[in-house]
Parts: sequence; C-alpha cells; structure tokens
Amino acid sequence: MNQTPDHHEPASDGAEERVTGPFLGYHVAALGCFAGEGTGFRGFYRICREPPASYWTADYIVQGRCGPEASCCDDAMRMAEQAAASQIEAMGAGTAEHSPTSTRRFG
Repeated sequence: MNQTPDHHEPASDGAEERVTGPFLGYHVAALGCFAGEGTGFRGFYRICREPPASYWTADYIVQGRCGPEASCCDDAMRMAEQAAASQIEAMGAGTAEHSPTSTRRFG
C-alpha cells in the first residue's frame, strides 16, 4: 500500500490500530502492538469487504501477522498493511482506490 500515514505515538499499553482502504476493493484493519519486553512491536491485519469500525470488530475474510518485529507501532502497522496489500493482490482483486479512512488508539 502506498500510504504515508501521520506519525502516531504508541498508546500507554503500546498498541494502536487503524483502518485503511479501499485497496483494490477491500479494507484493511491493521493493529500494531507491543510484542513483549525487549522484543519490539508486531503487526497484524484483517482484510474486510466493508470498512470495519475497528480491528477487534472487523468482519474479515483473511487475517494475518507480519514479521520481523518493528521498533514502533506505526512501523508495525505499516508492515501489516503492506502484507495485507500483497495478500489482496494475490487474491486477484478488482480495481479501487486506496485512501485512509480512520485511525484509532486504544489502551
């Protein structure tokens, strides 16, 4: 995904989420969270047909995680979005635009 999101500081528990899309007709709910003391941040994604309200409530058709671990939540979410984009392209999606729809923090 060719997105340069605004920088976000990690929430107090070290986790953030955002929803982007559509990307080739799909929306991506991305989560970046602290993987454990001294290990960095991990990115997760959920690919959805409709824009979800959040990562946690997403009605997804595919989910996954990416590695290696990142140094911050923003990088983890970016890696998750890139992994989701690769997955969407592999699914043979149609055409659509890609633009950010929302960003959320929780904690």
